Amino acid sequence: MRRPLLAATIIGTLAMPAISHAQDAHDSDAAGGILLLLALAVAAILLLLVPWFIARKRGVATRGWLLLVDVLFGWSVLGWFVCLLWAVLGETEDVVSIRERQLRQERE
Repeated sequence: MRRPLLAATIIGTLAMPAISHAQDAHDSDAAGGILLLLALAVAAILLLLVPWFIARKRGVATRGWLLLVDVLFGWSVLGWFVCLLWAVLGETEDVVSIRERQLRQERE
């Protein structure tokens, strides 16, 4: 009766390194998958915010509203392109301040 127990113990002892290695490989695959998912999420967020980055760089006067619309509707392709056009074609703060100065001068 003791021989099957001894054989099972020996087989279990010999198989443990292989099982442990397989578990480590599974854990590293899961960690790699999580890192890949995190990298893709960061890339997607950066891509979503490209119109806002452009508007900020250009100094678009309504970039706060653009950010709001981009976050709410930028996930759709149409909303993202609308925000991109807004960022590229939107009036900059310089143009708005020049127009305001001209209006003040006309009133005086």
